[in-house]
Amino acid sequence: MREIRPQSSDESMPEETQSQKARRYTECGQSEASGPDCWADVNYGPADREDEPEPPMDDSGLTEF
Repeated sequence: MREIRPQSSDESMPEETQSQKARRYTECGQSEASGPDCWADVNYGPADREDEPEPPMDDSGLTEF
């Protein structure tokens, strides 16, 4: 008898295109997105993260927001 093996999810699902990902990210909240930074780029525009200053820290080592 031939063994029947289920396909892995990677094999059975086609690769998502950039436009499909962008559409999905515009239709969901940031907490639902698998890539929160990518979600922010899609919804607010790309950020130049290299030039962003680090948020100041207080004496306890915690970041102030």
